[in-house]
Amino acid sequence: MNLILLEPHEIDGRGRVVLIDRRARHICNVLRARPGDGVRIGAIRGPRGTGEIIDINSSPRVEMQVHWNRSPSPVPQIDLVLAVPRPKVLARTLRAAACLGVRRIDLVNAWRVDKNYFSSHELKPTSLRDNLLRGCEQAETTWLPDIDVHRLFTPFAQGPLNASVGPQRRSDEAERPGDRTSDRVRFVVAHPPAGRTIETVIAPGTSASIVAAIGPERGWIDGEIKALVQLGAVPVTLSAHVLSVETVVASLLSQVELLRRLPTSSDYLLDS
Repeated sequence: MNLILLEPHEIDGRGRVVLIDRRARHICNVLRARPGDGVRIGAIRGPRGTGEIIDINSSPRVEMQVHWNRSPSPVPQIDLVLAVPRPKVLARTLRAAACLGVRRIDLVNAWRVDKNYFSSHELKPTSLRDNLLRGCEQAETTWLPDIDVHRLFTPFAQGPLNASVGPQRRSDEAERPGDRTSDRVRFVVAHPPAGRTIETVIAPGTSASIVAAIGPERGWIDGEIKALVQLGAVPVTLSAHVLSVETVVASLLSQVELLRRLPTSSDYLLDS
């Protein structure tokens, strides 16, 4: 836990907060903080700063004075559509996604998703939120992604997903280097047979909002790929190897982050 995340309502009018849960145990047993020490804190979707320990005991109970000195974490410009994986994999995947940074996550059903997964404890709202919080704590980010669960693929694709991707260009049209139009949405779907790599679709230096869809362990069926492509999705492959769902999430988000950091072709020309 690299950042102690606080709910805004936990902070009283004097700027103090009292913790008695796992965060307090971490401060007591891992950080071994004492009165007068400072710990890194952040308000969910709010500023970051330092929590000065006022009182602490092994109950555990920790009372802190809040001092804000850093702005909120930036809002990630990527949304993740994820076919529900096995429950234990889901927990790890959500933590990784929150750690790497996503704006929202839509957990969806698919033909190859085991329907028993939807009765798992890991899909309960409290469990989903807890795993996202743990990812944010690791990454020292205050941006907690939105998350929703959709039990039916087609209504989700035709409704919320269609609304989020908006009018798309032809699915075979790649973003041009240096094309930084902020209102464009690039929509990609991880699909090993695609043969087309992500950098042929998303240009270096892009500032476009991105929607990325990742299927179940055995992949999307043809009908699902067709439905996504009709919404403007471009199927891409991320590796020459067959990857697990949690590895695909980490690989895709990391590749997008690298593409955002790379200079555009015009930048290369300016430097030469």
